[in-house]
Amino acid sequence: MVSATGSPFVKPLLKQLLAIPHKLDIYDMLALGYAASQPKERFVRERNEMVHYDRYDQAKYRSDDEIRSFIVRLRRG
Repeated sequence: MVSATGSPFVKPLLKQLLAIPHKLDIYDMLALGYAASQPKERFVRERNEMVHYDRYDQAKYRSDDEIRSFIVRLRRG
């Protein structure tokens, strides 16, 4: 999903880039197709580690340091 399509700055640039007539408006955009290259495999937490059912599960709590560590691992790929 292209989320910036409604921005007053981005909309004219997209229209120019994609040759969309001035009279038409862009509401949303979704890129479809095959990637030009294979993305690196990334670390993703298991869904059951993140989802809470019926109430907040204190066992899934993460401190700021744990979250920072998780983000660092994600970026190192």
